[in-house]
Amino acid sequence: MRNSAIILLSISLLAGNACSPPSDNKGLQDKAMEEILDSLIQPFIDSSKIAGLAIGVAQNDTILLLKSYGYADLAFDVPLPVSASFEIGSVTKQFTSVAIMQLVDKGLICLDDNINNYISFDTKGRTVTIEQLMNHTSGIKGYTEMPVFKNLSVHDYPRDTLLRIIEKLTGQSY
Repeated sequence: MRNSAIILLSISLLAGNACSPPSDNKGLQDKAMEEILDSLIQPFIDSSKIAGLAIGVAQNDTILLLKSYGYADLAFDVPLPVSASFEIGSVTKQFTSVAIMQLVDKGLICLDDNINNYISFDTKGRTVTIEQLMNHTSGIKGYTEMPVFKNLSVHDYPRDTLLRIIEKLTGQSY
């Protein structure tokens, strides 16, 4: 965990430097950024502290770097593709909460808003607020807690389809 924090901190510092004004040396800056990232990440790969890592660096709408390091499968020496997906579990909850609170700070939403202001979801007549969703007190089950999760997780459903499945399966829990 400590090593992950060091890598993330280093990448954050690099991202700060990547936000400096554009110059005529953009290609050189991108190459320098890649070399710095290589020097930070490669020791962790070489020491087997991490099997693989994919990184993306963007500034505004411009992708500055997409690169992967290490392996997706150590037993068969399968290199990690840059498009790899990672199981990140509950880490997304913190990012979602921060994004929601930024919208609250800008006055674009309120924590007391009914979720049906933003999505169509049959709450069986109950008011379910954004705050209740954030605090896991809405009565709507998380799909990872459902018996069908294993089957759901191996399919790439569109967001609306997954929402309808969750809606149907949680209707009884209100």
